Amino acid sequence: MVGSPVKKLENSIYDLAFKSRSVNKHNTQFSLEDIVIVDIDNASIKELGRVQMWPRLYDAKVLKYISSGNPYAIGIDFLYTESDSLPPIYNSFLEAKGINDGSHVLGALSTDQALSTAIDSAQNVYLSLYEERDPEMKMANFSSEKYLRYFKTGLDKNINFPQFGQPQLPIDAFSKYAKAIGSINTDSDIDGVLRSYQILSKVDSIGKDSLRLIANFPFYMILDLMGVRDQEIILKDGRLYITDSMSIPLNKDGGFRINWLGSSENIRSISYYKLLKQLVPANFFENKIVFLGTSASGLEDIKTVPQTETRLPGVEVHANAFLNIVNQSFLKEISLIRFIPILLLIGFLTSLLFTYVKPIYALLTLGALLISQFYAIFPLFVNFNLMIPIVALMTGTAITGIVTNTYNYFTEQKQKRQLKNAFGTYVSSTVVNKIIEDPKSLMLGGTKKILSVLFSDIRGFTKYSENMDPQVVVSIINKYLSEMSEPVLAHEGTIDKFIGDAIFAIFGAPLEFSDHADEACEVALEMIEKLKEVNQYLIGEGYGPLKIGIGINTGEMTIGNIGSTKRFDYTAIGDSVNLGSRIEGLTKHFNVNILVSEFTKNYCKSDIFLFRSMPETQVQGKNKSVGIFELVGMKANRHLFEPAISLWEEAHATFMQKDFIQALELFKKYQIDHPKDVTTAIYIEKCEQYIVNPEEFTNSITMDNK
Repeated sequence: MVGSPVKKLENSIYDLAFKSRSVNKHNTQFSLEDIVIVDIDNASIKELGRVQMWPRLYDAKVLKYISSGNPYAIGIDFLYTESDSLPPIYNSFLEAKGINDGSHVLGALSTDQALSTAIDSAQNVYLSLYEERDPEMKMANFSSEKYLRYFKTGLDKNINFPQFGQPQLPIDAFSKYAKAIGSINTDSDIDGVLRSYQILSKVDSIGKDSLRLIANFPFYMILDLMGVRDQEIILKDGRLYITDSMSIPLNKDGGFRINWLGSSENIRSISYYKLLKQLVPANFFENKIVFLGTSASGLEDIKTVPQTETRLPGVEVHANAFLNIVNQSFLKEISLIRFIPILLLIGFLTSLLFTYVKPIYALLTLGALLISQFYAIFPLFVNFNLMIPIVALMTGTAITGIVTNTYNYFTEQKQKRQLKNAFGTYVSSTVVNKIIEDPKSLMLGGTKKILSVLFSDIRGFTKYSENMDPQVVVSIINKYLSEMSEPVLAHEGTIDKFIGDAIFAIFGAPLEFSDHADEACEVALEMIEKLKEVNQYLIGEGYGPLKIGIGINTGEMTIGNIGSTKRFDYTAIGDSVNLGSRIEGLTKHFNVNILVSEFTKNYCKSDIFLFRSMPETQVQGKNKSVGIFELVGMKANRHLFEPAISLWEEAHATFMQKDFIQALELFKKYQIDHPKDVTTAIYIEKCEQYIVNPEEFTNSITMDNK
């Protein structure tokens, strides 16, 4: 009768399972139709008066009538520890009337002999004894002890049978004709609920390796029903074997947990008075197992059981136990020790599950998991009579989930701090948050994606700073890089690295967006505007202005964490990256601020940029020429570049149409206002060459340096 909080909770859960099970599907050999209860109920008391005033003749008549229907067995769940109570009552009555010698009258009133004869005639009546556990109580009707049927079995060190108490036996007149006399004791748990059935009690030890036991009366009914002799009973490995195919799994107290009927099932019950008045045909009892007991509210034989909200008569407890044994429909309780491997497996799977669950969803996931475990016990219980340590399972799952989630939470927070420290300076807060949401994207290794890269560099900075104090150089570089970084971060670009005074930025990773070419172009234009502010500051400080070149390319590249397991950088590599760097180098050759490749120009989603066509260029390391364009500005500001931009477009179109004489004239016209424009000089030279040798026409040039 374990009273631990865990056991109490588990009992409550399975009590609920019993109430939710409407039908016990495991009563197969003996059904409810084979069992009948003859009930001394409130209706019988109303019809016949107080039970204490009933003569034994009533019981004799009822027993004789039942027996005439040829039942298999009749078990009586009330005590006959005293002779008929009517003679003493009437003796007191006669004495009150002044009649001192009424023995001849009292003898006629005593009906013990009638009941004794009925028991003897039936030959299949099982009487009850009550084990009085109070050591100061003495045995009642000592002379009847010789009629008890004892079992001799071997020892089982895992079972501690309760000690047989002082038996309150039936009187000798009844005991000598009973088929057997068995206990009716049933012990409730400490919460008052009767869950287990104590089938055996220890009378004494026989030597060092044997026990003498006595059973509850339904057990004797089963032995005789099965034709098994008392000496054939075997106790082995925690089971009491009746036959090779019929055994009882015993708990450590020598009982078993009752597998109650379903909440909607009832054993057929007939009021006692109806049999006394023969209102039910005797043949109804043919081949039935009959129990006599009481459900009357004043007779103190009502039990609290898990099966139903209403209390159950003690006689129905014995009937339920009888059905469990004959149908072998016992509950299969898995001990905590045997369940440990399953607990470990479920704990592992739970831990594995929470590895993939974000902490924000962990509580909901854990709740769903616990609820599913709770409801999973019902089909196991209903269909297989299986009782698992559900509290241990749910507690283990909860602890595993909480511990794993707590570990994951702090690990994730640490990882987020590391990522913020690593990326916070180089990307915008939006990008940082994106990285934090999906840190797996930054695992060692990379993926191929179409992205845009931007390279910028200060032209001639070595010469610019050669006479400056190192602290001044660092101050200028920091000021410049800080200002240039703002547009990159504002457009959700990623600053891959600072290479001295150069900037390498990536657009479209790790935060993915499809218009990365547009964003890179906008950033380049904003960097030129930012440069004006930087130069104003430098001039104000007494330093010269800076000049920069920006190159942009778009294409497939490998992006990710690249390096060793101990040190790696989030970067992009590939031919497209290298081409971006080469294009930035071309800005110095063409003496322009911003150059983009044909791939970037074509990948732009919006038609908002103003480009100037440049000669196709074969950069170092490439076998084919690449289309190059100067990013002049926004189309919305085209008027700021007129008429020069229109003149250039006309000249370039004429050149591509191979009208070299007209193109030469237009380029020279453009050169008047732009005498230092390198690209114009290149096209003038090409026009003059192709006028003489038109078959040599090409719109490309080859660069031998980076």
